Amino acid sequence: MKAYNEYMDNISVSDTLHRKFVTCAANAKLAHRSTSVRRYATAFACLAVILLGVLTVQRLHPENTMPITDSSQLPKATDSVVTKPDATVQSNAVYHNIDISQIIMPTTEGKVPFGFFFEQWLMMMKQEKDLSVGLHPQSLGSHWDDRQFTNEDITSSLNISVIDPVLPDGDYTTKQHVLVDNATDEIMAYRTDYYYFDKDTMEFQNRFSIFYFAEDHFAEKIKESQNVTKVNGEIHIDDLSSSTNANAKVPHVRKLVYLENGIGIAVEAEADAVIAGGKVDEEKSLELYEQTDKQLITLMDTSV
Repeated sequence: MKAYNEYMDNISVSDTLHRKFVTCAANAKLAHRSTSVRRYATAFACLAVILLGVLTVQRLHPENTMPITDSSQLPKATDSVVTKPDATVQSNAVYHNIDISQIIMPTTEGKVPFGFFFEQWLMMMKQEKDLSVGLHPQSLGSHWDDRQFTNEDITSSLNISVIDPVLPDGDYTTKQHVLVDNATDEIMAYRTDYYYFDKDTMEFQNRFSIFYFAEDHFAEKIKESQNVTKVNGEIHIDDLSSSTNANAKVPHVRKLVYLENGIGIAVEAEADAVIAGGKVDEEKSLELYEQTDKQLITLMDTSV
């Protein structure tokens, strides 16, 4: 090693080459220092991210939160969220947002189908009026469309004040329709059906339908059915004939019609016979008819 050092001491280089060596050495130190700085900066950044993560987790979990050690408190993989139908309560009447197709209707074999009466009568009177004025057969009549509407729609269309009816107690769902003129596409009547059912068995109980319509679309015959009048500001309802035959081929149906200033309001109720053991229960059927009639009168009282 001594001989090597003595040999190197005897070697000399030009001034130009010496300056190059010095410059390269200085650059190497700067590069090493830059690399070290970058390494320290990267390490510091990683440490800062870790600390931030720890602080965030601590803030997300309150100090009073204890880990679950009882396995019975842990969520089960088979648990699922049960979505219940929308329900709105008015007094003791509970609305359920279900389709009427889910309701089990009584057998209609040999009977006039449900929902056949006043709605069909309006269509028949419209057609009779069209025939009387000599309209072309293709323009005759009207049809019912499923269509959503509000009380404001009826109010603006017929220029009347619509009062929300006081509905009978029980579980029900609704369906809305409008009566449309085949020739002009004009809406002539609004109808809301209230289907009452047993929410445990989904069996049909009874139905109430409220109609709002302009009298001038229909024949004068509509006045023949009017049995609700207002005398000295008080509502008078003619007595309904009592049901006596629970085995009738036509389901129990009652209608109340009120006309004033060219605007009509009709409320229709229908119920079928109560079947027990495959036979008609006369007593329970007549009780249901009487109860439905009383609810019908209440509906008309609160709708006029």
